[in-house]
Amino acid sequence: MNTSILFSGQNKNIYIVIMFLLLIQDGYLEEVHLEFMVSGHSMMPCDRTFGVLEKKFKKRETIDTPEEYREVINATNHSTAIQLGQKDLMDFKYLLRYIQFRKAKKVLFSKSRRIILSKFHPWSMKLVTSSDTEMVNLNKRSNRNDMFTLQELLENDHPELPRKYKPNQHIKINESKLVHLQSLRPYLTPRGRAWVDTVTIGQQTAVPRPRTDDQHTKESEDTSSANNMADEYCEVPPHNFPPGYLDNATVRGPPPAHSQASTSNASSSTRGAKRKLPQETSSTRVSKRPKHTPPPPDPSTDKDTTETE
Repeated sequence: MNTSILFSGQNKNIYIVIMFLLLIQDGYLEEVHLEFMVSGHSMMPCDRTFGVLEKKFKKRETIDTPEEYREVINATNHSTAIQLGQKDLMDFKYLLRYIQFRKAKKVLFSKSRRIILSKFHPWSMKLVTSSDTEMVNLNKRSNRNDMFTLQELLENDHPELPRKYKPNQHIKINESKLVHLQSLRPYLTPRGRAWVDTVTIGQQTAVPRPRTDDQHTKESEDTSSANNMADEYCEVPPHNFPPGYLDNATVRGPPPAHSQASTSNASSSTRGAKRKLPQETSSTRVSKRPKHTPPPPDPSTDKDTTETE
């Protein structure tokens, strides 16, 4: 069976390649094309369904648990939510010990727009860009004579592909995220409170999240930064509202004059120095006419006028 799959950039890693190599070598697939769309040209039919789901989520007054998200998804046409358990998640990172991730000479793995895997080259991946193409052999030198498959190499060391997570074990989340959930608990339904309590209890014995091995992705900077950002959350303020929420809710009309002045001063400083006006010269200088000032009143006149009256 041939298959062509559209992927985003975050799925461009060696683990996806190893997974499909395993399926090809076991006979489930014949050829796989991994297509990585260009930014700005990534519209797909499923995006229309995502828009419908987003509208339905907004119409719900409250969504307190992941189960409620799945209920909305399953009630929408052309969408299905599948809940995976511990037995469904395989650790394909375990297969890295059986391959040699070589760097291509002409085509960078990170710049490739298409990766082709075929049963005719069960140990190679073909990197394709808009200007060049290169085949990269992932088989180790020690296996080039015997040409064992990934499944055969795996069976020699392990009866089956290990699971990624251990049963009944929670994954550690960021502490600030846990505080955020606990601060929302009083405002949730009983169903939502029970879910928050389950998460809180599970975090007492949780283990760190497995991370991508930067050594095998050949993109250490991008991968490490993505790993660091995965669990970074903003600090939650002591109260349950964002900073300035109550102040903005009570203000009506334009902001005070002093705030406008400070804003204009800040904006002018960011725009740079003010433009200097041309200095006046003798030819351009215009003499200003002095203002006429009336003469002071005569005291004698005021005295005669008072006597006549």
